[in-house]
Amino acid sequence: MIVDKNTILKLTEPFEQMYEVITDKILLLLASYLGKDIDLSMEEWKRNKTNNLHNLMLQIKKIVLQLDIKGLTVITLNNTVDITLKDIEPSLKEASSKGLLFSIDGSYNESKALNELKETQTQAMLNTFNDINDSILNNSRNIFNKTINEIVDRFSILDKAVQDNLAGDARQKVIVDAIKKMINNRIPAFIDKAGRQWSVEAYTNMYVRTNVHNLSLEAVDRRNADYGNDLFLVDSHAGARKKCYPYQNKIISNSNREGYTFDGNGRRIKIIPLSSTSYGEPDGLFGINCGHRKTPFIPNMSYRSKQDRQDKEENDRIYKESQEQRYLERAIRQSKLKEEAFKTLNDIEQYNRQKVITRQKQAQMREFIKRTGRTRRPARERIVN
Repeated sequence: MIVDKNTILKLTEPFEQMYEVITDKILLLLASYLGKDIDLSMEEWKRNKTNNLHNLMLQIKKIVLQLDIKGLTVITLNNTVDITLKDIEPSLKEASSKGLLFSIDGSYNESKALNELKETQTQAMLNTFNDINDSILNNSRNIFNKTINEIVDRFSILDKAVQDNLAGDARQKVIVDAIKKMINNRIPAFIDKAGRQWSVEAYTNMYVRTNVHNLSLEAVDRRNADYGNDLFLVDSHAGARKKCYPYQNKIISNSNREGYTFDGNGRRIKIIPLSSTSYGEPDGLFGINCGHRKTPFIPNMSYRSKQDRQDKEENDRIYKESQEQRYLERAIRQSKLKEEAFKTLNDIEQYNRQKVITRQKQAQMREFIKRTGRTRRPARERIVN
């Protein structure tokens, strides 16, 4: 059966974690560069930062090259196919042994169609990750230069008397504020058509989640086709979207054929061509954020059955709680990241204030764990020092 959204979340988490760690390292590195030589004049400070940009970028590139994207991608795609087909393959083999479908030798791991699918998907994802990594390098440089200019501009606005008498304290505050803003904004991957800025880890999560879901759907189709079958059953659940609802618990033909088939009880069932559904539309069947699954429908053997509403509601509850926990984990990590940045600046006052905020966020996490009974994952709340 196609992986559900909780399984998809587990499969995509390692990518998000990997890029969160990389982003944390880069942001701390940027903060350390910005906080150096604060006793210099503002002109000298800016010149010093600009002259050190090349060395900074070399260090950032070294951090990015630590990523083992290829290994993680191959493992994730293989796991996606395994989870998808583990419950489907036995039924297909049974139907084959009964003469209802083509006879197939070997396991799905030997399927040419599936292996080609995984190879194509792997290369497409690696190309995208290369683009993401290039974006990290370019945007890190842009963020650094932008933050330098913002610091210089803000300091220049201060009254000359304040600059002369309180230059160190004033500049420290300007730099602290700039670093807070930088950490809050994270490192962007890209800006969408709506003008929304996606952080590297958020975009990576969305991208991998979409591709895992699509791979799972396509794996069902490819393996079904290996056995000479083009029919699949769409599952049914409460709260289906308007364009998905008409096709719940229906038999769909991938080859767009029409007519009728029979279930295991000999009941006559209409076949719906895939081209006549809302498939292909963003908010249509199997579109963006669609939670529907497909399973092969084997004529004269399979049965239609509606998903239990309680199962769907329980699945949605677990997913919602997992997302809430991820939000709290990110909030704790971001607060700790600011702590570390202020420590780098040797700003004890800001550091102590931030520690209080961190403890408040950890208290929220403890309350959440107590309320939901979920397992706390301390490793997800840590930053890389």
